[in-house]
Amino acid sequence: MTYVLAAGSHTLELIAAAQVLGDVTVVSFDEEQYPANIVRCSAEGRVVMPAVDALSMLAAQNPQPIVLLADSVGNEIAGRLAARLASGVLTNVVGINADRTAQLSIFGDTISGTAAVGGTSPIYTIRPGSVTPVHPGSGAVTTMELPAAGVMDAQVTGFTPAVEGERPELATAKVVVSGGRGVGESGFAEYVEPLADALGGAVGATRDAVDDGQYPAQYQVGQTGVTVSPDLYIALGISGAIQHTSGMQTSKKIIAVNNDEDAPIFKIADLGVVGDVEDIIPELLKKF
Repeated sequence: MTYVLAAGSHTLELIAAAQVLGDVTVVSFDEEQYPANIVRCSAEGRVVMPAVDALSMLAAQNPQPIVLLADSVGNEIAGRLAARLASGVLTNVVGINADRTAQLSIFGDTISGTAAVGGTSPIYTIRPGSVTPVHPGSGAVTTMELPAAGVMDAQVTGFTPAVEGERPELATAKVVVSGGRGVGESGFAEYVEPLADALGGAVGATRDAVDDGQYPAQYQVGQTGVTVSPDLYIALGISGAIQHTSGMQTSKKIIAVNNDEDAPIFKIADLGVVGDVEDIIPELLKKF
């Protein structure tokens, strides 16, 4: 058996990664259905600690591996669980093996390896987009009562939900159009966003573009940003630094437009177009 913490649209990926270790039990704080046994809990306005409590209680009763998403929340929960359960933790892995070792892809995905982890409840956080998700389904549902908030709980004094845009979520979009510094100061508004909208896709950006203030930081794709693995990734004015490519090179199809024919992005692109974005993208938009 393996315990999986539900993580929205990535939950089916986590279940797929965990199935190699046996039956899966999903700890969920929502009403979604999953193709596994489900333990439902209530967070009641708390953050992080309810998941730590639920998973540690289950593992204390029946020690089993634990699988979470490798994002800021999942990695924090993993660390807290490791301390509570005296078990090892491996973060940002790209797969789990039946012998409880994990597959790693490090240094910008230039080196692959395998790592072992100790403890009766080894903990893994899975890189988003690294595992093909299982098909949706439903399983048996039970409920679990959690202890009240304690001294370790964060005190939430206010909450302002993010405004949901019309474009799909970057991490799970089937099409992503990203811009780099090479699209110019107005390039996101003139080329990147219109092409993304024409394709029903999400917008991404490189770290250089974000650092230059060309686009907001939450749309950064790369080693220190969001990892994406869409069906189609279009890179506009992106040179292909390893910081960026490590977050998108698992995309199924990659199209790159750059005026430098020696740009590293062309080494991983399925289709490369040498030319200026401002010349090519308006013509492409006319076709749509």
